[in-house]
Amino acid sequence: MRVVTRFAPSPTGELHVGGARTALFNWLFARHHGGTFILRIEDTDAGRSTPENVAVIFQGMEWLGLDWDTEPQFQTARLALYDKRIETLIATGKAYRCDCTKDRLDAIRAAQTAASEPIRYDRHCRDLAVPADRPHVVRFICPDSGDCGFEDVVHGPIKFDAGVMDDFVLRRTDGLPTYNYAVVVDDHDMAISHVIRGDDHIANTPRQVLLYRAFGWETPIFGHIPMILGADKAKLSKRHGATSVMKYSEDGYLPEAMINFLARLGWSHGDQELFTRDELVQFFDFDHVQKTDAVFDVQKLQWMNGMYIRERLTADALVDRLLPLWTAAGCDVSGYDRPRLAKVVATMQQRANTLVDLARDSAFYFAADIRPTDEDRAKTYTPEALDHLGALLAALTPLTTWDHTGLEAAFRTLSEARAVKPGVIIGPARLAMTGRKNSPGMWEMAEAMGRKRTLDRLNAAITAERPA
Repeated sequence: MRVVTRFAPSPTGELHVGGARTALFNWLFARHHGGTFILRIEDTDAGRSTPENVAVIFQGMEWLGLDWDTEPQFQTARLALYDKRIETLIATGKAYRCDCTKDRLDAIRAAQTAASEPIRYDRHCRDLAVPADRPHVVRFICPDSGDCGFEDVVHGPIKFDAGVMDDFVLRRTDGLPTYNYAVVVDDHDMAISHVIRGDDHIANTPRQVLLYRAFGWETPIFGHIPMILGADKAKLSKRHGATSVMKYSEDGYLPEAMINFLARLGWSHGDQELFTRDELVQFFDFDHVQKTDAVFDVQKLQWMNGMYIRERLTADALVDRLLPLWTAAGCDVSGYDRPRLAKVVATMQQRANTLVDLARDSAFYFAADIRPTDEDRAKTYTPEALDHLGALLAALTPLTTWDHTGLEAAFRTLSEARAVKPGVIIGPARLAMTGRKNSPGMWEMAEAMGRKRTLDRLNAAITAERPA
């Protein structure tokens, strides 16, 4: 069997993490088997489906690196096909037109509720031959009995009794197909071999199984993956944090880390936590997709993202990710060539959990001037400290090689000559160079900052603090 999977979002909002996880599982399964992954946009909700929302879905998929293998499919381009298949069902006695009014349907539901009966259509129009030119819906004729269950690759065999289902709607009065009908036609026409989706769709699947049988089509293999919950075990929502994939991009998360994190929401491979994309493709299967709901742990995502920043990406690779963030923060990086920018990143890399952290905490490198707080200045810039800074400026100015080794030697030689610990000199030098009391290692930082900027900042601090 050739594996063909699909991700079929409705463009009614942003790409959320639940949808992204579904897309990922479909993508991984297709890539694992050398199959085809299709992106299908289910845009028949005319009131909420917009081109802007379609673009946002594309943006989220592209950010995650979930590429699709065919042109994106749109349900609104397939309306004539849905109508043609509807007429086939009506002609073969498997569906019928129904012109029951809303008031009548409401009355049926109210009576059934009062009698504690299941809510279902009473089949009033099944044998009436409602004319096609009258406003109507089209309903599927459900059998009175029989099994319409299915085998699920995650949950195993799932049983359903067709006799408890009502004659569900295939096409609404406005002429648009319902989800359960359109998805069957689409999945058949696109030769989908495996329908992988959230387990909130389990209740829809029996109706779809009946439609496959009515058309005489082979059913695909179904796999319903666990829902994603918040830390409080409630359905994931905005109160648990961001649910939009692109919000995590804006917050400085790496797509590699997000992919890794989403893959681990409901799937495992031994005790391994960190996976390359190739490893995920190699190892992914449904034998290790859990049946129980997964928990979205933001702290674990942050840890994983930090691991990618510190251990999985080089400083040079991070430069490309940081350039737009530095620009957005108003940092002028023009005084730093590419190798020096990589050195800047390397000094901060082990301290950051997100790209936003990294961009914010490294901004001092690019500042036009450094402004420590009045409190830090008063505590740090004592007359003795300013004297040390003057001596440090004199010691660093003639250095012919500006690197970690030479800088460290200059600092240590000066501290020995002045009979003070290196920290006595490093403290005021750090404040002069960064405006903060905490920073990366002095030698690495001064090397990355460069000769001119380091000396200028030392000189500026001395000039500003010494009385005229």
